[in-house]
Amino acid sequence: MMTARVHNFHVTAPQVGHVAQAVDLELARLRGHPNFRGLLFLERGDERREITAITLWEDSEHEETARLAEQARRHVAAVADFGVSTKLYSVLRFSAEAEVAEFMPCSVGSP
Repeated sequence: MMTARVHNFHVTAPQVGHVAQAVDLELARLRGHPNFRGLLFLERGDERREITAITLWEDSEHEETARLAEQARRHVAAVADFGVSTKLYSVLRFSAEAEVAEFMPCSVGSP
């Protein structure tokens, strides 16, 4: 079964770029794990931004993927200087277009 770890936190507008860089570094590391299936990195707000990062995992090695996700969460939280809340969900349905599955760098702060 696939699982999703949903990480939510808040940052100031100037911190968004630093958080995006930390996420990119962690993404490079997470991609090396055979159970990693993807990342969705979301942002909303004006001066105080809400960030949501959703990582998708094939759940055959739950303990190991939990350890990797926790390391990534701590690294990003250290850059953000704010706490990060994390929840684990079972994925009931997932669909993505082939082109979307490739890494798409974001334009931080644009709608």
